[in-house]
Amino acid sequence: MYKFSTTVFFYSFIFCINSSIAQNAHIAGIITEQQIRNQHPVFDLYAKRYQPDSVAIDYLSQLEDSIHIVTVLGTWCKDSKKHVPSFFKILEQSHNKLITTTYIGIDYNTHETDSTSGKYAIRVNPTFLVFRNGMEIGRIEEEPKLSIEQDLVLILKQTLPSNHKKN
Repeated sequence: MYKFSTTVFFYSFIFCINSSIAQNAHIAGIITEQQIRNQHPVFDLYAKRYQPDSVAIDYLSQLEDSIHIVTVLGTWCKDSKKHVPSFFKILEQSHNKLITTTYIGIDYNTHETDSTSGKYAIRVNPTFLVFRNGMEIGRIEEEPKLSIEQDLVLILKQTLPSNHKKN
């Protein structure tokens, strides 16, 4: 009986340590795409596999407005693992220097950071907040309606100034 309880205790202890280490490995705060890809290789793998909609990519590549997208994600979150890599590929293929981004990791335990607490009213993740001239013009929360790139194009088309080149 002593051997059995010692074995159970040992494996329980190892499980708790591994769970603790796994949670600490998640990134919180302002981070870079490269940090996400390096520390969580599944994001890199999914980005390489994703094939964005070519019409949406063409639109984004020809965009003449400066757009900033704040991407709030959890490296532990299955929806973030699904959609943030798509976003990486979208930016990569659009080759548009006018589209910039900031990535903010959400802590596993609190689901917020000082950067997001109250500032962006984040309810779910990932959340892609789209800004033009410092004003939020739209957001994609958790699951896109069509795809990240198609939803992004819809947000931009609905809020374009009248003098913008339209396709």
